[in-house]
Amino acid sequence: MSILLLDIEESKSTKILESNVLIDEKDTKKDPFINELEKSIHETTVDLPLGKALHLLLNVHRQVFDKAATSIQKSTTAELAIKSSESPTIKAILSIQNYISKDVATLFKQIYNSLKDKFLKRQPNEAAMRIISFFTLHSNSCQIQVQQMLVNELRKPDKKDQLAVVVLLQFFFKYYNESTKTVALIFLNPLVDLIEMRSDQPTLLNCSACELALQFARIVLTSPLNTFTKGETSTNKIMEIEVSELIDKSPEEAWEGLDKSLSVLEKWQKSNTKLELAVYKELHEMIRNETAAWSVILNYITPKNILSEKPLSIKKQKQVLADTEANDSTQLLVLALLQKGQWNELYGNDRSTVIKSTEQDEIKSLVQQKYESSMHLKHLIPQLVTTLPHVFSCSKIKDNELMQRIFDEVKRSSDEVIERLTPMVMNQPEPSICYLLMHIAQQDSQSQFSFDMLSHLITSEEDRTVPILQKNLLHIIKQSNQACELLIKCMEYTDLTTLIRELMKLSIVQNEREKMTCIALISKALLQEHWASSSILNYIELIREFKLHKGFVTKNTVTTPKGPQDIALLKPAAVEMIQTFKDEEVETISISLMISLQLWSTRVREHDFGLALRQLVQYSCGIPKDSTWIEAWKQLSFAFINNHKLVWYVVEACTDILRAQISITQDIVDETSPQYDKLKEDILFLRISPMLILQTIPKEAYDVLQLPKSYVDLIAYKLEKIGVSKDMIKITQLQDIHSPISIQLMDELLQRCLELDHLGQDIKNPIEFSICLLIKLFCM
Repeated sequence: MSILLLDIEESKSTKILESNVLIDEKDTKKDPFINELEKSIHETTVDLPLGKALHLLLNVHRQVFDKAATSIQKSTTAELAIKSSESPTIKAILSIQNYISKDVATLFKQIYNSLKDKFLKRQPNEAAMRIISFFTLHSNSCQIQVQQMLVNELRKPDKKDQLAVVVLLQFFFKYYNESTKTVALIFLNPLVDLIEMRSDQPTLLNCSACELALQFARIVLTSPLNTFTKGETSTNKIMEIEVSELIDKSPEEAWEGLDKSLSVLEKWQKSNTKLELAVYKELHEMIRNETAAWSVILNYITPKNILSEKPLSIKKQKQVLADTEANDSTQLLVLALLQKGQWNELYGNDRSTVIKSTEQDEIKSLVQQKYESSMHLKHLIPQLVTTLPHVFSCSKIKDNELMQRIFDEVKRSSDEVIERLTPMVMNQPEPSICYLLMHIAQQDSQSQFSFDMLSHLITSEEDRTVPILQKNLLHIIKQSNQACELLIKCMEYTDLTTLIRELMKLSIVQNEREKMTCIALISKALLQEHWASSSILNYIELIREFKLHKGFVTKNTVTTPKGPQDIALLKPAAVEMIQTFKDEEVETISISLMISLQLWSTRVREHDFGLALRQLVQYSCGIPKDSTWIEAWKQLSFAFINNHKLVWYVVEACTDILRAQISITQDIVDETSPQYDKLKEDILFLRISPMLILQTIPKEAYDVLQLPKSYVDLIAYKLEKIGVSKDMIKITQLQDIHSPISIQLMDELLQRCLELDHLGQDIKNPIEFSICLLIKLFCM
């Protein structure tokens, strides 16, 4: 007798039944009742023919089939022997199971191929898919091999084979959702491979496979690991080990599958502006994080919604915003991805031409609330701020990285953009300014915007930004013209003496271009309007300070007296030096620094130049033994060549000093004590100082100095004494406002030319120098 689907226990129960009714070969031939009983037992236990079993199951109602499948799952082998006699459906399922168990890979493939075409009809045959579902999801003896066969079908290159499995999996997911969870991980990777292979076009096959892959990934990520374990099975231990290994790596494979599926969706996205691209970047970065958020996101991000050219309806937008399982940032991401350009239409540059409904305004307010609590979205927030500034303000943003990303998104600066970004910058001024300066230094595509932004900050927020800018600009002025321009803009609001001292330090380099950059910036600082006429005196004093200490002072501890009572308390200031230089280096550096005066003289206004010249004359004569001022006059002398009228400022000031100086009388000459010798030397230095100043000016600049003929005739005899003919003197027939000054200067120089040659011992009066100066100034 053939035994169908009976294990050892069931075989034993059958033998007991046979012994109890005393069946033996002899009796059965004689007793008709025994024959009938044996026939009945045989009919109960024998398999149905395959064709008859399939026909029966293809025509049974779904509820009947599902009831039979559940009964099979919950019954023992002995119970199934009885139930199969009572239920043709159970008997048919078990008959097929018994048939394919002999060689699952081959025999089930035959059944599958005979039913496959029924899946692909316009109205798929659900009964055929239910048959496959049982052996894929519920058959303990066959399901692993059946699942592998379906995986192989998915991996075939034929689209029809692939679509059949996809339709089948969709059916599983719809009607057997809980059971499908146990196989989600098995089919996830094959589905992802399929959509990657066919990602060029969003066909029915590709979209259906993508939607399944997304849902299977969500199932794997949100279900406990034991969801994927198998019940008792008669398959070998190798299969159990493979399943166990699959479970161990299930989350990682699910994340990877989700990541790849997102990339395909991004490729299919109809509206693919920077806003949508930013959302995808956020989603990719959320991979392997925020499992709960993904459970919500995948409810909305589907191939259907992605491929639609229309934005989410207002009803669905409200549904997203009201989803209690989604946090604010998740809701913002979903809405931003599926708005399909609607936000730009409603709130972009052309917003005034669009009529908005009350519901849209309500949604806008809600979205703005979500935005304020989603500042961790480092890719999306910059796009929202730069593309929709009238909806998404950046004034409350304080995160440095987020600010930098926003700066990088600005491609074209305008007054409106800069005004809008200013409050954000002032939330974190130093890191923001430093980041903008980085673009200035690199001279990249963002350098012009950075320059415009920083220029605005200098004039609008000078108190907080200029100190930061000045400190950092000094490091990059040698490599960027824009950095130099910004530093010049800062000069109006900064302590110029401190700035100049720093530039002086930076000018000590071998590279000539870098040196001249610092020198030029010093001259720009000297030209600042509020001190243009006195700046050079301050600068010369800084050079004298450098020469005095043979290096640059880094910390000046001098305190400014608050009143007369503090003057007596002042002590010599202690200074700190970074580096000291040798004497010859000090002289070379000092001369190099003086070039700034020459650059200053070519740009300063004539009025300020005149005031500066008068002050410099007084200053120079006040430090007669310090040679620093002589080099300063040499640098300024080039300006007189281009503008001869400037000579009068110097001539008037020097003449006044010459007239006020004391003469060395005979009484003083006769004194030979050391004290008087020292006095004679001091007087000589004082008397010669204004003459040295006049000597530094080029001769051609003195063509404006002319004397009246009558005056020249009057002093002709004196001129003869020093070897100068009156015919050599520049003469004018007309007197002007400068004639008195010219006459006074000639008188002072003649007096010095006619003084005693020797003033005692080794002290010699520079008579020759006086004569040479007179000839230079007044002779043709």
